[in-house]
Amino acid sequence: MIRSLRRADTSLATPQTIMPRMEGVRERVEILRQEIGEIQKLNLQYLQRPKPDFAAVEAHTRRQQRLREIMKELEAMTAWKQT
Repeated sequence: MIRSLRRADTSLATPQTIMPRMEGVRERVEILRQEIGEIQKLNLQYLQRPKPDFAAVEAHTRRQQRLREIMKELEAMTAWKQT
């Protein structure tokens, strides 16, 4: 969908319109990096537990799912480069 919009209207692709979009992407990537760092810390704590309880296992599973979501989001951000 994004690809078709970019191809259809090349007047949008000017330095004045691209730079604010790139800044938004940079900000989003920084937020995702921070979130990944927090997940890494929590996963390390989880792995250091001798025997995690059910709640810890459940939280770990949610963090793994969130990491998969982040990966998909990052892939979508870079998909336009492949065209």
